[in-house]
Amino acid sequence: MLWVAEWPNAHVAADILWPIVFPPGIQRTLSLFYKPYTRAQSESAIRAKHSEIIQSSWLKDKLGRVETLTDSKELTDVLDREGELLAGHGEVGLLGMVTVSATTLDDLEAAVTTVHAAATQASLDLRRVYGQQLQAFTAAALPLGIPVVTA
Repeated sequence: MLWVAEWPNAHVAADILWPIVFPPGIQRTLSLFYKPYTRAQSESAIRAKHSEIIQSSWLKDKLGRVETLTDSKELTDVLDREGELLAGHGEVGLLGMVTVSATTLDDLEAAVTTVHAAATQASLDLRRVYGQQLQAFTAAALPLGIPVVTA
């Protein structure tokens, strides 16, 4: 079981998941879970992130450190999120899980390596699931419609 820890940060082509969905000779399942957030949840998250950015900026200024382009981009992104929310657009959380299957342990390791390479090609960061394999397998690989619980 693998989960998508990081999605691409930039605009990507529509076929971004092609290498994950159609790797040759690999038996795998890609499951995408969408979680809509309420307006209150989105507003709270935006306020918290905005406050964090302001505090970080104040601290950098106090310590004499220079703000980077990443810092200004992060603020722009938060303000864009707020603008989109005010325009009536909702926010949705996305969780991606990949189940890889094989007949032997060696084949499984080779398949996971291939899927990791495909994920890197797609600008995704895949990580193994540790400690919750049963819950992840039940939610991602079996078509039961069981929601994924995230902390």
